[in-house]
Parts: sequence; C-alpha cells; structure tokens
Amino acid sequence: MPWDICVTRRDWAATNMSIPWFWKHMSMYIWTGDYLKNTYWEYLSELIDLNNSEHYIIEAVGTGVRISSMSELLQHNDYLAILRTWFSDKKIKRSISKTLSELNSEYDFTFNYYSDIN
Repeated sequence: MPWDICVTRRDWAATNMSIPWFWKHMSMYIWTGDYLKNTYWEYLSELIDLNNSEHYIIEAVGTGVRISSMSELLQHNDYLAILRTWFSDKKIKRSISKTLSELNSEYDFTFNYYSDIN
C-alpha cells in the first residue's frame, strides 16, 4: 500500500560500520507510476518519466531525495522488511505529497529538520 515503510540492509556496505543496528536504510513505497501521475498531478514534471506499471519508492541518499524503482531497491539489498502503516487515506496522500515536494533536495547530513545546513 502507498506509504508502507521499507527498511533494507546490504551486507557489504561501508555504512554498516557507522550506522548502528541491523537495518541501515529506510524508504517509502509510493505505488505505481500511473497512480503517482494521476494522484499527484501537481508534480507531473518530476513524475513524467516514470513507467506507468512500475512500482516506486522515494528515498534520501547521499546525492539527495529521489524516486527509485522497487526493482532497483530489491536488486541492491540483501534484506527487506515492509512496515505497514494504518493512517487514513487523507493523511497518506498528504504525507506523500509533502515527500514529493522534497524531490531533488539535498541530503540532510545533520539529520536536523530545523536546520538549513546540509
């Protein structure tokens, strides 16, 4: 379902040494290209190149916030767990919209939502 949280681990990643715990990365499942284009049309210019039938996630990586295919996520990780959320459709759509507004933003290495320092 849209807004499910994906947590992943790649066994031989360099970040395993610096990030504690087993799960090292988190992304949000945002559904298919067709769903995204029809539901979040205000971001159509960022979504236009998505394959309509492909499933996608949104994630923050060292190069910034980006949309990746679910198949790419699966190919680059050794473990995946999906955490189901139980929010209303309205809250899920609002959350995905807010997340899409952050597309192409720089990665916040300070992990501080109140800082403009990257």
